[in-house]
Amino acid sequence: NTDSEEVIAGRLEKARVEFREIPNYDYLVINDDLETCVEEIHRIIESEHRRISRNRDFICQIREELEEFSKGE
Repeated sequence: NTDSEEVIAGRLEKARVEFREIPNYDYLVINDDLETCVEEIHRIIESEHRRISRNRDFICQIREELEEFSKGE
């Protein structure tokens, strides 16, 4: 019984430490249901891939192509 109490106490302490750090995170995902949690994380990853700041090269390429196309008209 003491071992399980120590495990629980350790998990609670870890939760307290993580909770203090919440302002340093960008996302909150509650791991109550594995399938829902995986879907949420997948959506976050997809969104991050679409950030303008992560696609500057692609945006510059499209801008250049549009400028070239406009010159050809």
